[in-house]
Amino acid sequence: MDINVQKVEAVAKELGLDTDDLFGPIKETLLVAYFKHMDIQRRDPEARNYSVDINDKTGAIQIFKKVGRDQFDDVTPENFGRSTEGLVKDIILRKIKHVEDEKKLGKFAKAKGTIIAATVIKDPKEEADGNTRPLHLDIGETFYAVMPLSDTIPGEEYHNGKVLKVYVTDVRMVENERGKRFPRVTVSRAHPKLVQRLFESVVPELTEEIDLNGNPVTPGSYDIEGAEEFETLTRASIVSISREAGSRCKVAVRANLDGFNATGALIGEMGSRVRSVMESIGGEKIDIILYDTEIEKFIANSLSPSQVQNVKVLDRDAKKAVATVPDFQLSLAIGVDGQNVRLANKLTMWSIDIVSDK
Repeated sequence: MDINVQKVEAVAKELGLDTDDLFGPIKETLLVAYFKHMDIQRRDPEARNYSVDINDKTGAIQIFKKVGRDQFDDVTPENFGRSTEGLVKDIILRKIKHVEDEKKLGKFAKAKGTIIAATVIKDPKEEADGNTRPLHLDIGETFYAVMPLSDTIPGEEYHNGKVLKVYVTDVRMVENERGKRFPRVTVSRAHPKLVQRLFESVVPELTEEIDLNGNPVTPGSYDIEGAEEFETLTRASIVSISREAGSRCKVAVRANLDGFNATGALIGEMGSRVRSVMESIGGEKIDIILYDTEIEKFIANSLSPSQVQNVKVLDRDAKKAVATVPDFQLSLAIGVDGQNVRLANKLTMWSIDIVSDK
């Protein structure tokens, strides 16, 4: 079978795509089919030497194997194209469906991993029931989102008309029992990434790019023909977050420039930035922790607000350590119901035991 190049180009034009957006997946699928036909493992180092070519005029399919520098052998099996005719049709149909889905999803097609504003929708019966079922939210442009109960903040009230900032965990087209496809956006108030995105919205030092000398990088400032690639970074980065939604959260941050006050950047003047984030998540307490590449220092910092006298690594491979604190701060280091040390464990990804100095 030869590929009908004109038909593929027509479909691409109709969908507003580049022809490579269709030919790329077609070639990938044909190569997978060839590996299966020849019993070649995709993980085999030799697999990288194979490639698919589709003649841009005749549509003829050929499989080539690289046998030397700039040397390729035609290894196309006899009647190979005929056996893959259904695969090519499936690829085109899936691409058409994908484009149609993206059009239906509109601006939310790429919303996964971002924060958006949403308005709670509850009828009187749901209001009376309290928070006993997944929440539905209006996110604009006739779109609605669902928030599973596991993604709500314990103790937070969700009355009809309440406006919230939510984290988008999933965006997809789903099919109901009648076969009708419709968009579904899933959101969360309990996800740790919500806290990160909220900080990024109020702390420019987390998102604004600078060069290695600390100078701001503006669009086009390095757009010089023939210029070498340059390295950019932000003044600070969030390394990890541990969270028990509705109660407490620890955020580990590091400075990417010597001398930069990363924790101060997140806290803000008079605590304005961290307070803004706390207000967005119902007053949940937030500890800003300075990250350190030395695990002993990072563990000590993670147990804030307690003062740690010493951290000893017990087993580096198993990530086990013991922290010594003043006897009068033992309960503070452990926290109510063990919360402080539990959050520190998650933040550092180490198992931490707490002992007193007596």
